[in-house]
Amino acid sequence: MDNGLDIILTAYPMPLFIMGVKRVLGHFKKLTKHAGAVIDYIPGHYDNMPLPELKESVEPFIKNWKKVKQQDLLNQLDNAAGKQKLAVGMKDVWRVAMGRKGRLLLVEKNYRYAAEHGSSDEIIYKATEPYNKFSYIKDAVDDVIEKVLENGGDVEFVDEGLLAGYHHIALIQFINLKTFFMKTILVTTDFSAAAGNAVTYAADLALSINAKLLILSVAELPVSYSDVPIVLGLEDVMRNTENDIKKLKEDVQAKTNGKIEIETEVGMGGFFHELKEVCERVKPYTVVMGSQG
Repeated sequence: MDNGLDIILTAYPMPLFIMGVKRVLGHFKKLTKHAGAVIDYIPGHYDNMPLPELKESVEPFIKNWKKVKQQDLLNQLDNAAGKQKLAVGMKDVWRVAMGRKGRLLLVEKNYRYAAEHGSSDEIIYKATEPYNKFSYIKDAVDDVIEKVLENGGDVEFVDEGLLAGYHHIALIQFINLKTFFMKTILVTTDFSAAAGNAVTYAADLALSINAKLLILSVAELPVSYSDVPIVLGLEDVMRNTENDIKKLKEDVQAKTNGKIEIETEVGMGGFFHELKEVCERVKPYTVVMGSQG
């Protein structure tokens, strides 16, 4: 459920209420990664409740809709900041808006910003007297609002002081939903012939289902059992593995005509430990591994 919330909140950024029995809500609070997005928790038994009664249960929590809405907007700002999709302050907001990347502009009521154009269209500075009439912008906020709306974004005005921590104005950027929902196919390689076949199969699969390909190689430090100590350089092992995986990526890109997104990762240590960590982080659609028998 919690993993699905990430997809839902990205596609439909709306106020979020969680309903359920207290025991379930307690477990959810401990496990969720989206606590910051939740407006409130509503305890009760709702499994078989008719829709009209369900609406009545929620109504007291949304009575002060203005408060609910503003809290939701603050939650969206936190969520966007976590995804590095947030511009804060007039200069940064202007740059992102001019790049046509603005999805939701939040600005305090009565906020104004006199500015001057910089060396390019994406750069502005706070205006200082005497003003240069050729570069002067009477109110950059109006221009940003117009630009965001022109490019399909939305604008929300909030109470004065609500965005004090964001320099009175903030802009949430568009998220590429195609990339966000894209499946990842993880393939491991030790650069053997069997692993090469696995990489080829994984690349063909990624191409057929429009997935991203992640190639993982784990550099395991060789252990010497001889009586004479052998100095094995960790940096050399890593460097060789990184060079090999870079060449492999280039080969796969050439074979697929650059039609799939390819990422590489080099781990160090035990193979299955590294594989488990990557799977927990990436949550791949499938894992492909070659076997030498």
